[in-house]
Amino acid sequence: MKEESLEVGGRKPAPLVRPPYLFGGALAAGLIINLLKPFPFFKAKWPGVAFGPLLVVCGVLLLVWAVRTFAKSGINPRFKPVGSMMTSGPFAFTRNPMYFSFTLIYLGIAFARNTLWPVLLLLPVIAILHYGVILREEKYLEEKFGDKYREYKVKVRRWL
Repeated sequence: MKEESLEVGGRKPAPLVRPPYLFGGALAAGLIINLLKPFPFFKAKWPGVAFGPLLVVCGVLLLVWAVRTFAKSGINPRFKPVGSMMTSGPFAFTRNPMYFSFTLIYLGIAFARNTLWPVLLLLPVIAILHYGVILREEKYLEEKFGDKYREYKVKVRRWL
């Protein structure tokens, strides 16, 4: 399928910022700030050591599942215009499994490092993700797929 035929109204979906960079940048900033001014999340280290890696593993597994679901359908997950809707695999439970997986990985690392700074920085990350990425994607998908996408939105939550 030609890329031009995947455009809507002469445009392609364009996120304000690519989510992996958004999450990675905020996490790095939070970890650097923690080196300068430690701000522990837990009083004891064991909760972070126990739950942090678990969140990271869950996030990685969800991300792998989502990417494999894309691959099986022949869809490129790298912010390219899409020719079909993804509603199977983890997309049957959440409209944004990759963003949810990034959030789990991010929180897992923050917990494992026992620092609250990245958690505080996650609030603007989620706001930027919502307004600068997700709403833009949803608008594009509604324009592209119409009622089919609107029905999907009613059945499947944005996050969980």
